[in-house]
Amino acid sequence: MHRIIIYPSCEVEGGRQFLYPASPTFGRWQGGLLPSGEGVALWVPPGLAHGFYAVDDAIVHYKCTTRYHPENQHVLAWDDPDLAIEWPIPDGEMPVLSSRDASGRSWQLTQKILA
Repeated sequence: MHRIIIYPSCEVEGGRQFLYPASPTFGRWQGGLLPSGEGVALWVPPGLAHGFYAVDDAIVHYKCTTRYHPENQHVLAWDDPDLAIEWPIPDGEMPVLSSRDASGRSWQLTQKILA
Protein backbone atom coordinates (compact mmCIF):
# COMPACT_ATOMS: atom_id res chain seq x y z
CA MET A 1 0.00 0.00 0.00
CA HIS A 2 1.25 3.46 -0.87
CA ARG A 3 0.61 6.21 1.68
CA ILE A 4 0.79 9.94 1.55
CA ILE A 5 1.00 11.60 4.94
CA ILE A 6 0.04 15.26 5.27
CA TYR A 7 1.09 17.44 8.21
CA PRO A 8 -1.04 20.59 7.95
CA SER A 9 -0.50 22.11 11.35
CA CYS A 10 2.73 21.02 13.01
CA GLU A 11 6.43 20.47 12.55
CA VAL A 12 7.37 16.82 12.76
CA GLU A 13 10.52 14.79 12.63
CA GLY A 14 9.64 12.07 10.16
CA GLY A 15 11.41 8.74 9.93
CA ARG A 16 11.24 5.93 7.39
CA GLN A 17 12.54 2.41 7.86
CA PHE A 18 13.52 0.31 4.85
CA LEU A 19 11.93 -3.15 4.95
CA TYR A 20 12.91 -4.67 1.58
CA PRO A 21 15.10 -7.68 2.53
CA ALA A 22 16.89 -7.67 -0.86
CA SER A 23 17.74 -3.96 -0.65
CA PRO A 24 21.17 -2.68 0.40
CA THR A 25 19.26 -0.22 2.63
CA PHE A 26 17.37 -3.00 4.48
CA GLY A 27 16.99 -2.13 8.16
CA ARG A 28 18.34 1.39 7.79
CA TRP A 29 16.35 4.50 8.60
CA GLN A 30 16.17 7.94 7.10
CA GLY A 31 14.68 10.98 8.76
CA GLY A 32 14.40 14.72 8.70
CA LEU A 33 12.38 17.70 9.84
CA LEU A 34 9.18 18.30 7.89
CA PRO A 35 7.88 21.86 8.35
CA SER A 36 4.22 22.59 8.92
CA GLY A 37 2.11 24.25 6.31
CA GLU A 38 -0.03 23.79 3.29
CA GLY A 39 1.49 21.49 0.69
CA VAL A 40 3.77 19.61 3.10
CA ALA A 41 3.46 15.86 2.63
CA LEU A 42 5.52 12.70 2.71
CA TRP A 43 5.12 9.87 0.17
CA VAL A 44 5.68 6.40 1.67
CA PRO A 45 5.73 3.55 -0.86
CA PRO A 46 5.24 -0.13 0.03
CA GLY A 47 8.19 -1.68 1.83
CA LEU A 48 8.84 1.32 4.04
CA ALA A 49 7.74 1.77 7.63
CA HIS A 50 6.89 5.28 8.76
CA GLY A 51 6.92 7.00 12.11
CA PHE A 52 7.05 10.58 13.32
CA TYR A 53 7.70 12.69 16.38
CA ALA A 54 5.51 15.79 16.61
CA VAL A 55 7.33 18.85 17.88
CA ASP A 56 3.95 20.42 18.90
CA ASP A 57 0.34 19.27 18.99
CA ALA A 58 -0.24 17.50 15.70
CA ILE A 59 -2.89 16.94 13.08
CA VAL A 60 -1.86 14.23 10.65
CA HIS A 61 -3.83 12.97 7.64
CA TYR A 62 -3.14 9.61 6.00
CA LYS A 63 -4.24 8.81 2.47
CA CYS A 64 -3.79 5.23 1.28
CA THR A 65 -3.99 3.62 -2.16
CA THR A 66 -5.77 0.52 -0.82
CA ARG A 67 -8.22 -0.27 1.96
CA TYR A 68 -6.74 -0.11 5.45
CA HIS A 69 -6.42 -3.54 7.10
CA PRO A 70 -5.20 -3.14 10.69
CA GLU A 71 -4.67 -6.90 11.01
CA ASN A 72 -1.89 -6.63 8.39
CA GLN A 73 -0.15 -3.78 10.17
CA HIS A 74 3.27 -4.20 11.81
CA VAL A 75 4.31 -1.70 14.46
CA LEU A 76 8.00 -1.30 15.24
CA ALA A 77 9.15 -0.26 18.70
CA TRP A 78 9.98 3.44 18.43
CA ASP A 79 13.00 3.02 20.72
CA ASP A 80 14.39 -0.28 19.40
CA PRO A 81 18.16 -0.30 20.05
CA ASP A 82 18.88 -2.24 16.84
CA LEU A 83 17.20 0.46 14.76
CA ALA A 84 18.80 3.27 16.78
CA ILE A 85 16.54 5.95 15.30
CA GLU A 86 17.70 9.38 16.43
CA TRP A 87 14.41 10.95 17.50
CA PRO A 88 14.79 14.61 18.60
CA ILE A 89 13.31 13.97 22.05
CA PRO A 90 14.66 16.28 24.77
CA ASP A 91 16.72 14.51 27.45
CA GLY A 92 14.63 13.20 30.32
CA GLU A 93 11.33 13.37 28.40
CA MET A 94 9.18 10.48 27.25
CA PRO A 95 7.09 10.86 24.11
CA VAL A 96 3.32 10.52 24.30
CA LEU A 97 2.51 7.23 22.57
CA SER A 98 -0.70 5.63 21.42
CA SER A 99 -1.39 2.19 22.92
CA ARG A 100 -0.58 0.71 19.52
CA ASP A 101 2.80 2.45 19.35
CA ALA A 102 3.60 1.63 22.97
CA SER A 103 3.27 -2.09 22.13
CA GLY A 104 5.53 -2.00 19.05
CA ARG A 105 7.64 -5.06 18.25
CA SER A 106 11.40 -5.26 18.19
CA TRP A 107 13.17 -5.06 14.84
CA GLN A 108 14.48 -8.62 15.34
CA LEU A 109 10.98 -10.04 15.83
CA THR A 110 9.57 -7.97 12.94
CA GLN A 111 12.23 -9.37 10.61
CA LYS A 112 11.15 -12.93 11.51
CA ILE A 113 7.47 -12.09 10.91
CA LEU A 114 8.19 -10.50 7.52
CA ALA A 115 10.45 -13.37 6.36
